Order: sequence, then structure tokens, then C-alpha cells
Amino acid sequence: LQFGAIPSKVACAEQGDSTSQQCADLQICAIRDSTHIDFMKRIFPEIGIIEADDDEMLKSYLVAAICNVIAGEGMTISETTVRLSGFLGDYVVGQSVFSKEPLALITRKQDVEWSDFVNWVLMALIAAEHDRITKNEADQFVHSSSAVYGDALQKAIGAVGNYG
Repeated sequence: LQFGAIPSKVACAEQGDSTSQQCADLQICAIRDSTHIDFMKRIFPEIGIIEADDDEMLKSYLVAAICNVIAGEGMTISETTVRLSGFLGDYVVGQSVFSKEPLALITRKQDVEWSDFVNWVLMALIAAEHDRITKNEADQFVHSSSAVYGDALQKAIGAVGNYG
């Protein structure tokens, strides 16, 4: 978990300060149902964390000034992705990393076919991110594995979006 956005507000978030005069208007957005929400509610019990449904909504809230800080993992809140979403103001990603999500894809060694499929889904999500294909544009995803998996990879992108 890192914070990104307006430099002075990122400093407030990194210091856990939402009560000083400079930080009293701190508004933090994070993705709903993530462990980040629980973490921030412990640090900032006095403010309501604004919850977004997905990465795109998170960044749109920053663009619309619904929040002045966004919380997430590095790629989600990188300056490049935020600029591509239309944010034009001063922007910085904080230096502090508050948590690292211990996520991994694990499959059974004995089930090679399932492991291959899971790997292809992951690679498709990463390729979709690279090509800036969102879940709303999943039908535009074309990959050489389509001969083997049909439209399953498009359906995966359509369900969860790209890796970012």
C-alpha cells in the first residue's frame, strides 16, 4: 500500500495526519473490499475512506476531485497510469510502503493442464494491461492462445479487467 496524489496531501497520509490544519481536508480513495480499506480505517478512524469499485473508478475520483489522495499498489497509482486517466495536477507517489499484498497464483503440480490455463489467464491480464484493454473492451483482446482456449481469456478480462 502506497499513497499517491497531491504532494502535500500524500505527506499527510504518510504521516497518518488528518487532524492538523494542513491535513484537515484529507480525502482518501481506495478500492472497495481490499485489505487497504481495513488498514486505512485503523490509521484514519476519524475520516471516511471513499471506496471505488475498481482501478479506473479510483483514478476517476482523483480526476473529479472527490478525493485528494489515492491508495493502492505501485502500478495502480503510478504517475503514468494516473496521467493516462486525465489527472493534470501536481502528483507524487509517496516513498513509504505500508503493506505489500502477499498474493500468489498457486496450482497443483499434478494438474498441468489447469496450471497452463491459469498461467495463460495471468499472461492475458498482463497483455491486456500493456495494450490498455479494460474489462469494457475485453472483446478487442486477440491472442495466439485463442485457438486453444476460445474466448475464455476475453471472458476473464471482461470479468476482472486487466492486471493493472
